[in-house]
Amino acid sequence: GCPYSCTFCNDGSLLRSRIYRRSEDSIYEDLKYIGSRSENSLQTQLSIVDLNFGMYKEDLATARMLQSTIEEYGWPERLLVSLGKSHPERVLEVVNTINKGGKGVLRLQASFQSTDDEVLKEIKRKNLSVDDLLGMRDFRYEQINDNQEFLTELILALPSDTVEKHYASLRDVIDVLGMNNIDVHQLTLLPGSEMADWAVLGTRPQDQFDVRHRVFVGCLGIYNILDDVIPCAEFEEVVVGNSTLPFKDYLEVRITHLLLKIYIERDPFNYTFGLIRKLKLSSFDLLLHLKEHWLKFESLSKLTDSFIEGSKAPLFDNHDDLVSYVNGLDDMEKLSSGEYRRNELLVHWVKAYIECSTDLHLALRDAALSYIDSHGLLSEDVKDYVEQGIEFSRLTRFDVKDYRTANEGNFSFDFQKAEQLGYEVDPSEIKIDRVKITASYSEDDLATIQRVTELWGTETLLEIGKLFKQYNMLRMRRDVIDIDPDGILTAINAGRTSR
Repeated sequence: GCPYSCTFCNDGSLLRSRIYRRSEDSIYEDLKYIGSRSENSLQTQLSIVDLNFGMYKEDLATARMLQSTIEEYGWPERLLVSLGKSHPERVLEVVNTINKGGKGVLRLQASFQSTDDEVLKEIKRKNLSVDDLLGMRDFRYEQINDNQEFLTELILALPSDTVEKHYASLRDVIDVLGMNNIDVHQLTLLPGSEMADWAVLGTRPQDQFDVRHRVFVGCLGIYNILDDVIPCAEFEEVVVGNSTLPFKDYLEVRITHLLLKIYIERDPFNYTFGLIRKLKLSSFDLLLHLKEHWLKFESLSKLTDSFIEGSKAPLFDNHDDLVSYVNGLDDMEKLSSGEYRRNELLVHWVKAYIECSTDLHLALRDAALSYIDSHGLLSEDVKDYVEQGIEFSRLTRFDVKDYRTANEGNFSFDFQKAEQLGYEVDPSEIKIDRVKITASYSEDDLATIQRVTELWGTETLLEIGKLFKQYNMLRMRRDVIDIDPDGILTAINAGRTSR
């Protein structure tokens, strides 16, 4: 149950407001039962179906049980749950307790949906303030080398939302709170929610929402029923604009969301954005600068065009047209295996790394140098550091298509020290004689990667997208061997994936 009454959520009704709790003994027996049988299982995730885990004092007992289970069985490697919307100190204690069993098992989380007061009032949402969560931010930066994620959720096109309000929310979560795991949802009219009731009861203002109809992603199939072959799909209403956010602006904002996934999600370019923080500049404004001036690279231009086209294609103006489309397909296999089975954001996130790798790195380099220079802060050391930091990120990043090949590069900055300092460094203070490094995985790391990729699959872009989204990709960076001028080898970040 959930004690909150958010209008967009189908858990916001009075029917779901009562809180139910299981006994500690029952929870302990469940964890012990599953953990003791987990050794040969590919599935290393555990989902807790609690809408506000960590908000109640009883959750501390559960956290200690989970810590013990992880230490005894090495399970779960990943915990999926919605964390509470109040008592941030207790939530933080719960996260810290569980992650003592295994680093990066449970991510920090504080879902906002929006940080704008007017929007929050419209949706009857009660948030912790940004200031209330500064302790979580500080903890996240203290644990920045321990695979710590900090998740938030936002929703685009809520009542009274605008581009400016939505971007202000993104600045809050990226620049103020340093969140590195940002899920921006499209607003859907969930059956049972107050927003959906507005539509059913005819009380929703006609100009409030621009509503389109689509197949619920992945919720479709082809079934043999008696003597017929029947295509069956679940539909949903998605809001793609409102009276203050036209559809064309909605699509432009979605491109920004794609850039967030590429450049911010799970810190793939920590050296670059750590420098931006050190210079007291805005990571989010750097992304907007890149979006405005540096998507001219051919592969990135094609990527964003494909993303917008893929985002518009599944949308129908009314329910009847969608029903006719689903029922009228001559090639039923197209429905089951085609465009409606994929999440466009996940798919294009993966396409960026597989098909646009060179250009996305060049775009960030050029955008970062231009952005820093526009503030009068571009020295020769800063220029060299940006260029080498982006290349260092490329060498150490997980490459789903080729993770067995060792990568090599030459660098004149101590990126090991930069990591130890939380990436917020003055480049001139970490300059070194140029050294050659090799980035690769240990045998234990390769075994972990093999197991994880078998679990999620790597045959399709959607499978890889689910891997990127569900697994803690901070644990998948290559280990680095630093070769100094005298040939002495020093391991950096060793055992990252196996921790």
